[in-house]
Amino acid sequence: MNALLKRAGDINLAALVCITLMFLALLAGGANSASAASLLSLLLCAMAALTLLASPRAKCARLWSDNWLSAGAFLVFLGLALASATPLANAWTGAHPAWAAMGVENGASALSPYRALEGAAAFAGAGAAFVLGALLAPDSRARDWSGRWLVLWSLIYTAIGLYLYFGAQARPGGRLDVAIGSANAAAMLFALCIFVAAVLIVRGARGRLGGRADAGWIGLLTAAPLSLASALVLFGALLLTASRGALAAFCAALVLFLIIAATARLRSANARAGFLAAPLLVLTVLFGLFFLRGGDEVIARLALAGEDAQVRRIIAETHWAAFLQRPLFGHGLNAYHELNALSANPGNWRAIASAGSAHNIFIQALEETGIVGLGLFALMLLPLIGRAIIRIGARAPGADWALGALAITALVLLHGLVDFGLQVPAIAALYAFILGVSLGRSARRA
Repeated sequence: MNALLKRAGDINLAALVCITLMFLALLAGGANSASAASLLSLLLCAMAALTLLASPRAKCARLWSDNWLSAGAFLVFLGLALASATPLANAWTGAHPAWAAMGVENGASALSPYRALEGAAAFAGAGAAFVLGALLAPDSRARDWSGRWLVLWSLIYTAIGLYLYFGAQARPGGRLDVAIGSANAAAMLFALCIFVAAVLIVRGARGRLGGRADAGWIGLLTAAPLSLASALVLFGALLLTASRGALAAFCAALVLFLIIAATARLRSANARAGFLAAPLLVLTVLFGLFFLRGGDEVIARLALAGEDAQVRRIIAETHWAAFLQRPLFGHGLNAYHELNALSANPGNWRAIASAGSAHNIFIQALEETGIVGLGLFALMLLPLIGRAIIRIGARAPGADWALGALAITALVLLHGLVDFGLQVPAIAALYAFILGVSLGRSARRA
């Protein structure tokens, strides 16, 4: 029994359980309904609580000391979201004007209290996923196994998506969305998983996955064969989504990844440092060939970019106006749909009638949670970004994974300018888990 437990720990089976749960949620529609998002959050929170209880007290204390600013901002944000669903928040935010219009004297500060509770539940799941990632990946071996399980599940997920796309459920002229309901969100997920594979390719080329860093060209290209193959399959799936925004964000994040990786290698003490760029260069060339061969749908949709940009400009202007009505604390977490309905007028209804989001996560965050909420978001994320930059610059332990997390964050934020991948609860939880795995612990204590 002890040998089995040791083996399970060696290959990080606990991380596999968490990753399996999140990908099952993705296959079930991304946990996009209120009930599914709450169930996913409940399971993630229960797993995080059990992991915290099973972990040594010193380990939990270090996790807090490493992430106290992000954790504090998270807890304040969650508390404000919950309080906004009741009259409790009125002392500093004031009741929403819509309640007075309906004759309610002491209404909640949120326009839609039940939506705020739903949003808070989904947000709690992402926080639990970060905690799980940080606790279950305390060292490079555990991080690498977490990455391997992510790559394996991304291949399974893509295979199921391709089966549905080309099988009985195929729709003429349809776009690959793998049951999430949004090809744009699916595209961001595929791109995110490509960077996980790219990190393992980098680590394999450096001899950090058990191989040799000086194994020659063939050895470098086969140091992480499953990751190399999965990156190509995932890029093919990304093209089938025909998502212009996701592809543009991916290309920008890939350039960032390549530049920083090359610079870090040039500073390396390894004499063959420049030679180690070979796998990423080959991968990038293959991506280009894939696009030339299979990017017709993306190119065709680029011809519609001007018309779509006009529609999204109207959506953005409509919801920016909603933000200006309550700039400090916003209208309440997850209140987009109510705001969208209340903002309709003869000049914009054609553009906003079928819009499922503001197509800009920054504007939507501002209108829902205000400047205070967006500031708290920044406090959650900026310490992690700073840790990644410091770790990469110092070539500290975990620098490869820090680079991957930095590229993924750039992808998410750039894609968020035009689309809404993070609003799918299962994708948000997966992103938070990867941040926890990559950056949840300081290098000096990992």
